Amino acid sequence: MSIKSIHRLFIVCIFLLAASLPGKAQDPCMDHSWANSFDALNSTIDADAAGNVYVTGSFSDSIILGKDTLYGPAVSYTRRHSFVARISPEGQYLWAVAIPGTGDVHSCAVKVGNTGEIYIAGCFTQTAFFGPDTLTSVRTHYHDLFLSTLSADGEFISTVTNNIYATSGYSIEQHISSGITPLAIDGAGNLYLSGGFGGTIELDGITLTSATSNPDELVFAKLNRSGRWDWAIAPQGGGTYHGIGHTITTDATGNAYVFGKTRANRVFGNDTLAMPPDGTDPFYLAKISTDGQWQWAKVAGRGKVNADAAATAIAISPTTGNIFLSGAFFPSLPAIVGDDTLTFGAFIAGTDPQGQVLWVHEPWGGAAQALAPTPGKGCFASSYRTIYHISETGVLTDSVQMDQNASIASWGNFQHPLLAADAGGRLYATGRLSGAAAFGDITVEAPANGVGTYVTEISCDPPAGVHDRREHPARYTVFPNPTTGMLMIDLGYPADAVMEIYDLHGRRLAVHEITGQQFAAMKLDGPPGIYLLQVTTEAGRIAKKIIKQ
Repeated sequence: MSIKSIHRLFIVCIFLLAASLPGKAQDPCMDHSWANSFDALNSTIDADAAGNVYVTGSFSDSIILGKDTLYGPAVSYTRRHSFVARISPEGQYLWAVAIPGTGDVHSCAVKVGNTGEIYIAGCFTQTAFFGPDTLTSVRTHYHDLFLSTLSADGEFISTVTNNIYATSGYSIEQHISSGITPLAIDGAGNLYLSGGFGGTIELDGITLTSATSNPDELVFAKLNRSGRWDWAIAPQGGGTYHGIGHTITTDATGNAYVFGKTRANRVFGNDTLAMPPDGTDPFYLAKISTDGQWQWAKVAGRGKVNADAAATAIAISPTTGNIFLSGAFFPSLPAIVGDDTLTFGAFIAGTDPQGQVLWVHEPWGGAAQALAPTPGKGCFASSYRTIYHISETGVLTDSVQMDQNASIASWGNFQHPLLAADAGGRLYATGRLSGAAAFGDITVEAPANGVGTYVTEISCDPPAGVHDRREHPARYTVFPNPTTGMLMIDLGYPADAVMEIYDLHGRRLAVHEITGQQFAAMKLDGPPGIYLLQVTTEAGRIAKKIIKQ
């Protein structure tokens, strides 16, 4: 037998072994502990220090959460109602309560408070029922804001409401449910929002006026637990608001941080952000003090004049005060973040507490959608179906790929938090579910209509610093698989690797080498069929079956 024949036989044997293995490799650092599914239209999530998970969102008609079945009023079938539920560290539902209404009720933010209370916020129309309180919106077909406080046992303590009066008729509150008006809640139960307005708006005596009646100006505002607006501010200039792509968060002391993409020369207090000379739009990053004053504003990057270029999340490290950012852009229109030119369509970045960009990564597989910092151990970040861990210094240390039927996205919600991490470094995720999906060794199914929402815990002990790549076992993930031609390989950590594609006859069709990188893209040429992807690193060699459609 010739050497060439022996090599082909070796490749075919590896192929048969790869075909017999499960389709998805399990990461020993990031593995699912439990997973649940339910018939929600959208969801958002937070966790307390003990690992209890709190999830809130919207449903239509009814929803089953553990042993509890929640209903909306019979007179309001097809309306949207809301729920909030607590899940134990073992994945068991402890309680669930409904927020029904005669109109629509959208609960779009949840936060575990500093003293154990649970805060939720969103918008509603007509009449809504918050435990013992029945509240009615100021105008029948316009949305009001709500901010509710619940005990850790699920009892409503209080609910306050307010609204923003706009002369243009554009409703900032109405766009909360879609994520166009993102919300954030701090540990003391204060609510923050970022939205667009035109003409004049009034918030408890605070009046802001734009140059035109078009809703293309930005506003940032804080609503306190008493239901009154503490402050509202807007950068000076024109043409800032694109309808999507602005996000807001707070730090432990109540300072607010905002991130988005703007146009024209903008004035944030004492800082003027000028339009880049190449005609791109700047990504702004700014800090607002507890009393509503601009502290600073920086240009974090820039993108093409396109609505697909948007900020998707911002989070503050509880350890260092560094700022984590994520965003998206159209791949054929490259973006620049810091000093890096990006082409994959998404970015995750880190800055120092003053907004200076320190590092940038490009995740593969869809827009970066959510961030969840964890004390002392960096931040978790997600793209459409992959979750990454990034150290405080910007090193990608680990990743886990979700099932193809479980995306890290929420129905119609572009910027609601979809990840949460507790003090022990455990990660919790929620998002869309279609059909059945495997979460590690756990399989969950969507409700009878085939679509729904999942929530899962991913146990992890991420490193505090840089992972030595020699500590990693030989493993990698590849997606999409099946593919129409393009493949993305994620090694899980930066490494030197040789990647080879073979056909069923053992012929090598492509080879690609990387040095010190975690991600690589390869093109699979050839007709539809079954192929073999072999990846060799210093940790070993692994071959996986690839299906080309």
